[in-house]
Amino acid sequence: MPYAHCWQSIHFTAFHFQLMEFFDHFYASEVPLLESLYINSDSCDTQQNIILTISRLMSILQAPQLRILSMPSYPPHILKSGALLQNLTNIIITDFCSSPSQETTNILGLCPNLRKCAILACSSLWWGNSYDPLPVGPFTMMIMPKLQGLAIPTASPQYVKKLLKILVTPSLRHLLISPVTHDASEPNHLCDALSSFLLHLIDPLEELDFSYNLSGNPMDILPLVPELKRLSLTACPTFSEFTQLSSRAHDPVLVQLTPSNGWRGTSSSQAGDEPDAPTCPCPKLEVLRYMTIKFSDKKLLDFLRSRTMDHHKHSMSHL
Repeated sequence: MPYAHCWQSIHFTAFHFQLMEFFDHFYASEVPLLESLYINSDSCDTQQNIILTISRLMSILQAPQLRILSMPSYPPHILKSGALLQNLTNIIITDFCSSPSQETTNILGLCPNLRKCAILACSSLWWGNSYDPLPVGPFTMMIMPKLQGLAIPTASPQYVKKLLKILVTPSLRHLLISPVTHDASEPNHLCDALSSFLLHLIDPLEELDFSYNLSGNPMDILPLVPELKRLSLTACPTFSEFTQLSSRAHDPVLVQLTPSNGWRGTSSSQAGDEPDAPTCPCPKLEVLRYMTIKFSDKKLLDFLRSRTMDHHKHSMSHL
C-alpha cells in the first residue's frame, strides 16, 4: 500500500470477505502514524483468523503510535504478556457473557494508561447464555487510576451492577450507563450500585448519561455529583409501566432540580452557612436531556426560569 505510512486510523468490517491476505502484508514499521484500529466481523471463524494474524510478532498491533483499539476478542498470548496493551488510552471491549468475563477483567488490568473505555456486553440480548463461561472465582478490584470516560451502553442491569462492584476509577469524569432491558420481576438496584460506585470518585464527575426504570430514583444519585455539568436521563419502563409513562406527568425529578429553599441534600447548607449555598442538586448543570418523560407545563417553566433568567439569584450555572 503506497500510502500506508500516512494512515492514522483504520476501520475494518468484514462481511463475507476474508481480510487475511490484507493483514498478512502489514507490519508495524509500515504504519508508523497509526493511532486507532477498529475491527469487526460477522463471522467467528473470520474473527479468529484475523486476530491470530494481526497479533503475531511485529504485526500491526505493534504500531508505535497505536492508542485506540477495538477488536472482537483478544488472543490469550496478548493477555499473558500485556505488552501490546500498555500504551493504549482508549479501548472497546465486546463481552458475550451475562456477567463480566475473566477476559474483560484481564484486559482492564493490563491497560494502566486507559483514559476511555467502552464495554459492549451483549450476550443477554443477542446470544442468550450460549457464550457464558464456567463460573470463575471472585474478581479482585480493578483499579484504573487514569480512566476519565466509561461507557456501558448495551449490558443487562445485572451485568452493570457486577461490573460497578469491581471497578475503582477515582479520576472518572464521564459516565454512560444504558441497560438494554429492565426486569420487572426483580427489584432494580442500579441506582444503589451506581451510588456506591460514585462514592469512590476523587475527581468530580462532570457528565452522566443514565437509563433507569420507573422504580429507580435518580435523585439518590444527583447529590453525589455536585460538580455535574451535563446530565442525560432516560426512563426505561417495563411493559407494565409503559402506560404510566405516557398517561401522566412525572415531575418529581424536575421539581427537585428546580432551585428552592426546601431542598436539603448531603451538601445543603446548615444554619450559619453561606446564604448563597445551592438550594438543589447539581448547581453547575449546563445541559439537561430527559428522554421519554412527560412534564407538566408549569413545572417545566419553573425549572427553565430558575436555571436561566434567575440563575444568578439561585447561585446556579446558566442552563
